[in-house]
Amino acid sequence: MREFAGYKPPYEMPVLPQIAGLEVLLFVALGVLCGAAAPQFLRLMDFSKANFRKLPVPLPIRLAIGGFVSGVLSVWTPEVWGNGYSVVNSILHSPWTWSALVLVFKIVATAATTGSGAVGGVFTPTLFVGTVIGCLFGLGMHAMWPHGKSGPFAYAMVGMGAFLAGAANGDPDDLRNDAQLSGRVAADALVRGCVFRFARDRQDVDV
Repeated sequence: MREFAGYKPPYEMPVLPQIAGLEVLLFVALGVLCGAAAPQFLRLMDFSKANFRKLPVPLPIRLAIGGFVSGVLSVWTPEVWGNGYSVVNSILHSPWTWSALVLVFKIVATAATTGSGAVGGVFTPTLFVGTVIGCLFGLGMHAMWPHGKSGPFAYAMVGMGAFLAGAANGDPDDLRNDAQLSGRVAADALVRGCVFRFARDRQDVDV
């Protein structure tokens, strides 16, 4: 796709700063967190699907219920709509202090729409959730350690790839898709995949 004139990756990634010293441990901790959280995100999607299937109503009604839940949430946070490209790009360049609410509503909206049987996937929501988790983690670390060189956007970038790697079980194809969407083909994406695959395997979770 890059050969076509005017192509731009959906995610406008800032330059990741050099990470060294004790900060490396913070990013490792973020990786373990994402590796542990990603399977729970997928479990929630499966839980939602199973419970929607139990409803004694036809598919159109289930779809309407899922849409209604997303619509109600979007009244307070319109950012839950769509693939989240604009929200992720905004977080990468100007981290939000209220992103926790967006994270919760986005997870609930994704569970409602996916569970109801609506057409779509969880690839971009996974990137969305990982970005927000990384941003929140970075904001917390920056508050406790203001002398750190890496801003919240750096944690958001790593969180994006980390959460995807955990959800995809370290699948190189999904990591490559992440790199293509962000306009970067980074070797550390494969390293992240190995770390988060290990974190998931420690939980003995089948997804």
